[in-house]
Amino acid sequence: MLANSAVGAALVFVVAIFGLLARTAFLAPFRRLIIHDYGWMLLAVAIVSYLNLVAVFYLVSRVLFLRASGQKLTHIDRQLGGADTIAAELSAQLTEHAQK
Repeated sequence: MLANSAVGAALVFVVAIFGLLARTAFLAPFRRLIIHDYGWMLLAVAIVSYLNLVAVFYLVSRVLFLRASGQKLTHIDRQLGGADTIAAELSAQLTEHAQK
């Protein structure tokens, strides 16, 4: 899930960078001066922005894809703990492990 968030954030980040470069084309003659004076600051802002995008994508994916996982796991646990189960062998192993 983290890898998917990183890829999604990278796509959005690249599109944003290209959009920003298209809007600031008038600064092209001053490229060396800007990079020399503000290069480290621009790099730090880019890294922090990318990490924030990854965090947002990760949060959105957790909310969307793991919404009812606790309820699903509780339901499966109840099924395995009951007498009439789908996976009788797994239920027997869980009962045996609980007795130890």
